[in-house]
Amino acid sequence: MDASSATAAHVLVPAPAGQAGSLIAALRAQGLRADHTPFVELRDQRDTDTRAAAAALTAGGIGHLAVTSPRSVQVLAEVAAALAADGAAVDGGGSAAADGADAALPLPADATVTALGEETGEALTAAGVPGAALTVVAAEADLAAAVLEATSEGDAVLLAGPAHLAPDLAQRLRSAGRDLTVAVTHRVRSTGLDTQTVRDLRLHGVDALVLTTPLLADLAGHLGIHRDIRVVAADASTAARAEARELVVHGIAAEPTAASLAAAVRTALDTPVVHD
Repeated sequence: MDASSATAAHVLVPAPAGQAGSLIAALRAQGLRADHTPFVELRDQRDTDTRAAAAALTAGGIGHLAVTSPRSVQVLAEVAAALAADGAAVDGGGSAAADGADAALPLPADATVTALGEETGEALTAAGVPGAALTVVAAEADLAAAVLEATSEGDAVLLAGPAHLAPDLAQRLRSAGRDLTVAVTHRVRSTGLDTQTVRDLRLHGVDALVLTTPLLADLAGHLGIHRDIRVVAADASTAARAEARELVVHGIAAEPTAASLAAAVRTALDTPVVHD
């Protein structure tokens, strides 16, 4: 397979279901054959803490919301809608719609929001967050700085994300005096990859592998990726994790967008691999 050929180049995207649409479209716009094969699955969590966080958001008790994934947006919206439906039933006003797919995120009018990644930003926009209130960052390493810039000491901040979210992120925000609430909206579990996918990764059956998070870099590092497969990372922290797993990173997105990541893949494919 000729990796320099735009029509033949085969790119594997291992992001979770529901978090690769923009990237797949951008890769195909580059003339690449993009396949979505999730390495992980997301399990929603709607426990007492998540409900309390959604209730605080609905009541206007949160000044800044930091969200790390589209799934977190969905879970918060669904939980908030369910709480609203319960309240309507208690008040005798009938049942409110609790369909998370259509529910708006109950954000206070003067609140600000930081999103990790373009897909998360798009999910927040779809949930009714105005563009003027929204900041999108590319890497988890940049999230704390963005939140601190948007808030002041004593401000109430809600951080919503998966269970594996870096613990030093919450510690940094609390150390800076933010009144932080953490809502674990979902947990991540590895999927059982089919034999053909594993074979393709080990025997150069694909031309490029796109890693969008440090967790995916960790998982890829255990699969024995063929050295001629171009590994492209969404950000510096993902690239660093991949290199720590002894993967050679051939490109990093210049900006936190699917288009930029797809362009980095295209450049990596057009650049001959040189082995030491």
